[in-house]
Amino acid sequence: GSADIRIAVAFALRNFDLYKVNDTLYSLLRDRDIGVKLVASSSLIYLGYEPEEFSPELISIMQNGSISQAYRTMAARILADMKEEMAFNSFLTVIGSLSEADSELQEAIIYGLGKLGKEEAVPYLSKTLLNLNTQQPTIVSLGEIKSPKAFETLEMFMEYLLELDPNSYNFQAYYLIITSLKQIDPLKTEKALLALLPKTKNVQFIQAAILCLAESDNPTVKEFLFKSSRDANPEIFYVAINSLSSKVNEPKVKDLFIDVFKSNDDPAVKKTIILNLGGFDDLRV
Repeated sequence: GSADIRIAVAFALRNFDLYKVNDTLYSLLRDRDIGVKLVASSSLIYLGYEPEEFSPELISIMQNGSISQAYRTMAARILADMKEEMAFNSFLTVIGSLSEADSELQEAIIYGLGKLGKEEAVPYLSKTLLNLNTQQPTIVSLGEIKSPKAFETLEMFMEYLLELDPNSYNFQAYYLIITSLKQIDPLKTEKALLALLPKTKNVQFIQAAILCLAESDNPTVKEFLFKSSRDANPEIFYVAINSLSSKVNEPKVKDLFIDVFKSNDDPAVKKTIILNLGGFDDLRV
């Protein structure tokens, strides 16, 4: 008779093969307790089966403001994992009614909007982008939407951050934005970065850009990486040297590394160079 025990059972059943526990989990979907229903649904998804017939009830739970936020959040996450198309309009309605204090439910819905990948969600996500509590999942979801409008939103946000105090945002924030931009359009991202880099001295942004551009074969990008490897700021210089490591077989990169090894007295830099040049049997420095 204990709902807590039935929840524990529903969760434990995910450790068995689906064909053995399918009937039991489905019976728990009809339980009178919301928590039991949600955990049973989550376990079915974990085992590789999506209980689509339960979607209307999941949507109803998510929309119901009188139900605990934890249950509403769990329902939203299950719908997101299912990539339930039926939930899209409800996602938009609910997220539009939430305050910044409802960050957990917001995050679950943002996750779902990214999974569904519809451009119509971008105006809603542009609002949650300004909330520090939901900023990171919003950036990721915009990258998953992969539309011109999502790219434009992220690009504008990146430019907005660069106008703020350089210490307001760190390397991780810029790296996440650039990674999401690359997910949408790699070539357009390169072009955007190459346009912004000469205009800024924000070290965190430059470091993130260097790492995200490291694998590019664009001659202009390569020239930027070489220039950065001579930067007077050690934070930029060191990231640039590391970013060129994968291209050490190229003669120009090899010569650069040898030159840096000879001219730089920093033990950490010398160690990086030695590790990357170790594959050359005939090397003499």
